[in-house]
This record gives sequence, structure tokens and C-alpha cells, in this order.
Amino acid sequence: MIYNNWSHINWSDLKVCGNDNASHVPRNLNELCSDDFHIRNEAYWQLDNWIVVQGGLREAAYYTIVPLLEVLERDESKEKDMALELLLQLVMAADSDDYSYINVNGESIGLQSSTRRLILQNEERIRNLKIDMSKVDRTEIDPRNGHEFTVFSEATELEEILDSINDLKEREKRRSG
Repeated sequence: MIYNNWSHINWSDLKVCGNDNASHVPRNLNELCSDDFHIRNEAYWQLDNWIVVQGGLREAAYYTIVPLLEVLERDESKEKDMALELLLQLVMAADSDDYSYINVNGESIGLQSSTRRLILQNEERIRNLKIDMSKVDRTEIDPRNGHEFTVFSEATELEEILDSINDLKEREKRRSG
């Protein structure tokens, strides 16, 4: 099922890596929970390489948080491993000082701090995500390059996300204190 309640976001005006636009992000978000591992994997790498690049956020990252949570909250989303991994990457990348800025409602705000605030505002949603506790970590082969890698279970991913959120909250207290 394709879901896109994000038409209020002008994705083509948002920047990703290489100063390209983010018009592909809604499609990639929908594909993150595909039953087909290869589709999920390709969608993850598209997003990871365009909005969270080597631990750094791009403009579209901020706008991706809420749609990503909506994708994860869908009842029909059976496979959430890659979507959870992307959320983890966003949480970890938000835990740095501002080095770039975005325009939100006519105001220039720090990308990292605004993304951090948005994640913390949605902490309860993240804690309440329904995941499949029966799945285990497994090894897959990346079809793009033939390399073996570990796909962590949804439980492992969510635990990492929650640990990272706790770290975010601690550092946020230190930043403001």
C-alpha cells in the first residue's frame, strides 16, 4: 500500500546530498517497509546516502522524521528493520552541534538542534512502536556489491534507538545547563 499524507511538504524544494532535491523521498519511505528485502534495502540506501550522509544531516532529514514514524506505525508494515535503522541514523546524526540551517515557517533554525527537538517531541511515539519481537539478527548479502552484512532485528534496532534518545536527552540537558 502506498501511503503519502505528506503532500504539504514540498519535497522538490528540499535539499539532499549533492544539492539535489528530495522529490524521491516519499517513494523511498513507502518502500522501506516492503515485504521484499531488496526493495527495502535499496530504499534504505537511497535515503541513507541522500539525507543522512556519513553521520551528517541534510535539509530533508528534518522533514523525514514524522513521515518515517508514520511508516513505522502502519499496521500493514510487516518488515520494519530498515526503517528502524534509518531512524537510528537520524537520531545519532542529530546529536551534534548545528553546522547547517534550514528554513521552517520563515525562520532560519539549526538543522541538528531542530531535528533533535523533533525526535525528542516524538519520543513517546517511538517508544510505542509495535515491533516483531520474534525476529532475530541475520546476515544478508548486499545485491549492489555482494558484501555480507548484518540486518539487526527490530528489537535490537529499537533498543539502540531508545538508548540513543536517552543519550540525546542527557547531552541536551548539558547543552542547556
